[in-house]
Amino acid sequence: MTVRSTDPNDPATVSATVIDCQGSNPDPHRAFLFINDEGNNSILNGISITNGYASGVYPANSGGAIFCDNNAAPTLMNCNIYNNTAVNGGGALFCQRGSLKISNCIISGNISEDNGGGIWFNNNSTAEVSNCIISDNVAAASGGGIACFFNNVTISECIFTGNSSGSDGGGFYSLYSDPTIQFCTFANNVSESEGGGIACQFDSPVIQHCSILGNIANQAGGIYLYSTSNSTINNCIFAGNLAERNGGIYVNNSNSSLISNCSIVDNTSTHNQYGSGGFYCYRSMAALTNSILWGNIGALGDQIALEIAADPSELTVSYCDVQGGQGAVYVDTGCTLTWQTGNIDLDPNFVATGYWDDNSTPGDEADDFWVDGDYRVQLGSPCIDAGDPNYVPSQNDIDLAGKDRIINGIVDMGAYESLFRDILLTKMTCKAGKTRGADADSISFQGSFTDADAYDFTSAVTVTVQVGSYSKEIPVTDFDKKGKNLKYNYKGGKEGITSVKLDFTKNTFSVSAKNLDLSGLVAPVSVVIEFGDHIGLGSAQDDSEQDVINGKKSLPMQLLSGNTNGLRVDKVVCKADKENKIGNLLVKGAIAAADDIDLATTSLLLHWGATQYPVGVGEFELKGKTKYQYKKSPDDDDPANIVISIDLVKCTFQVTAKKTLWPWEDSPLTFGMAFDSFYETEQVMFSN
Repeated sequence: MTVRSTDPNDPATVSATVIDCQGSNPDPHRAFLFINDEGNNSILNGISITNGYASGVYPANSGGAIFCDNNAAPTLMNCNIYNNTAVNGGGALFCQRGSLKISNCIISGNISEDNGGGIWFNNNSTAEVSNCIISDNVAAASGGGIACFFNNVTISECIFTGNSSGSDGGGFYSLYSDPTIQFCTFANNVSESEGGGIACQFDSPVIQHCSILGNIANQAGGIYLYSTSNSTINNCIFAGNLAERNGGIYVNNSNSSLISNCSIVDNTSTHNQYGSGGFYCYRSMAALTNSILWGNIGALGDQIALEIAADPSELTVSYCDVQGGQGAVYVDTGCTLTWQTGNIDLDPNFVATGYWDDNSTPGDEADDFWVDGDYRVQLGSPCIDAGDPNYVPSQNDIDLAGKDRIINGIVDMGAYESLFRDILLTKMTCKAGKTRGADADSISFQGSFTDADAYDFTSAVTVTVQVGSYSKEIPVTDFDKKGKNLKYNYKGGKEGITSVKLDFTKNTFSVSAKNLDLSGLVAPVSVVIEFGDHIGLGSAQDDSEQDVINGKKSLPMQLLSGNTNGLRVDKVVCKADKENKIGNLLVKGAIAAADDIDLATTSLLLHWGATQYPVGVGEFELKGKTKYQYKKSPDDDDPANIVISIDLVKCTFQVTAKKTLWPWEDSPLTFGMAFDSFYETEQVMFSN
């Protein structure tokens, strides 16, 4: 039997081909029941199933959309299964004593009043789930996305996001199942108990090449291993996970857990007495090797903690970069920490760290979300070629990004093998659009490869150009080869990357882009050019002035607007009068405020050396669409004529003052402005 849409590979066709079960509590219905030894030639392909409802007595109460039992082995491909409910378990799908293959499906918004908000594999089933999105499912018990009990399950290349569970395993839960989980992402899942991303109990799980990011739990924000044996976690990243106790990895009552080539970074345990931010070992034996533990926060030990004297833990650490070193590890009485060779305590030098965004509601943590960073290590990182020198990669061994695990003879620490090469930027021009309401920024840069002989352009599939947070992937086939020399040119459209020129004879490059939104770009501006197995990294910077591009021209202040506060003084003219007061003052420059501010409803304080000049609420007037102006005319008490103009969209300001009573001060002195949440100063120079 095959049930399929007219075009299973077209998402629009799949979304339009709907089986609406129209089920409800008083009138339950599901779409499919496989209970008669159906084989894998029973296929559902390219259809959508919704509004299934399973209730009553088993089996009627399990599998809101699909139920499998009695050696059934159906195949699901390219399906959307959403908004279904099961009173017992498996909001979308329940499988028991069957064999199921699911690929390229979306399992979303389903509800289970027991286990498996999306899927529940139960009791001697075999399952393969690949290339699926498991999102926003809810389980009252365990396994918000998927629950597995007494099964043989392989999960690969799937995304688990936004799932939640009332018990263990916000994204995925297994019990006596020995799951293999590979090339998956677990992000923003929530467990009210243990394991925001993953929870495994009485298993021997293999978890590799996975990203576990921004998950939340009462205990073990990232992953919870309980009574497991011979657990293997390698080439994974745990970042931004949050729990009351034990933010990253929590190993409890387990034997022989091996964590290798992992990056355990920026996880948080919020309890003020218990738990570790990174790795917590409780009544267990484990080993950490070739890994990075950095930026984690926890009451007992920020990076690592071993606990319970009654049943002591044992942990071996080798060839790891651990912030704070051995002295920062918490070791409870009776526990054993074996600190072997190769460990370091040096900044890994990540490309960019992630952070929690309060979603503009700092008082409400419920809507906070994790913004992921780039945890590849940059050139010069102490983690490069610092792993176990005796490590021998298996055939086709790769890192988290899918690149060769060893590049330069010795494995790197962490989830990523560094592929960065130097590029030298010789010129960069960046222009901001006249308005922040449209994508109107432009940038161009050029430079040279410092080791272009190492590049093999012909083996590349794509070329990726990244500047700041903007990234563009271009197929190599879109490049034209110019002449007999190794020159390759790309010409784009009117938006984004408009031109890329690569010359491997002269080892030079140039890139142009326009009609972008470069908000948030700050100097030094980082640039990445990636093709094949090589990544070129460089930046346009000046060591003494961080907002200057290539030591010549300042980064447009408009790009900071809405992201961070900034003040830059471009011109100062200051003259004293006969009474040694300031008779004539002009200050011009650029300004950027991180927050939306209405100057017509706030006060301002101007700083000129020791002089502070206040402007009261309501004294600024809006002139035109974007410019605020304060004007003070001479009067009998004060002969000063003062005008302050600020444009928070164009990011400019100007201060003029004549015949003031301000005392003269020699340069250099401090100029500054304070209004609302903005307060910035700069040292200025001038001559009388």
